Amino acid sequence: MLGCEGEEPAIVDNGVAGEAPATVAEGAGGATGPATNFSSVAAAIDALTTATDAHDRTAQMAAYTWLCSQGEPALAQVVAATNDGSRSLEARRMTCRVLPQLGPASAAPLIEISKGSDGSLALKAIESMAAVKRPPPALVQHLLKLVDSDNEQVRRSAIRSLGGLGTAAKAAADKLQALRNSVDENETIRGEADRSLKLVRPIRTFND
Repeated sequence: MLGCEGEEPAIVDNGVAGEAPATVAEGAGGATGPATNFSSVAAAIDALTTATDAHDRTAQMAAYTWLCSQGEPALAQVVAATNDGSRSLEARRMTCRVLPQLGPASAAPLIEISKGSDGSLALKAIESMAAVKRPPPALVQHLLKLVDSDNEQVRRSAIRSLGGLGTAAKAAADKLQALRNSVDENETIRGEADRSLKLVRPIRTFND
């Protein structure tokens, strides 16, 4: 994460770019207990909001996991919750994190959220783009534009998300290579670009 104010309570992450965070608490399914069922997407969003605001990690993960399993039919309601200014920033960042797990159609709303005036929520949207499966070309192009932002955090987040998309963002390879090699860029940007370049255009070995 980028250390922004309003950071949501942690969800256990499996460390794999573009994958949904792993769940280990009761109510999230698996060996520790049965999956929690919600009566509707709206009920799950409300549960996620309440749990996030209360820092109830178990309930938070249960609601998050259920929402992520609902796919594209849940997209409109999760987008609406993310844009709902009556909800806390932490809760909105959390629902934003659900969006990429709902499918490629999440790309368009994530792009719009990333253009918003709330910097913390916009950064969360940029970070979340890394988890969009089968990303449309428009998402990669948007991230490439953000790489040229005047905001250092936005640039770093966009570069990382391009790397998170892996070979689906191969169109960004030349830009990332130029950043890595540029003497005008700082070491942080060059390092981020180098790491992401290796993910979008992995070097094949004789053993591949």
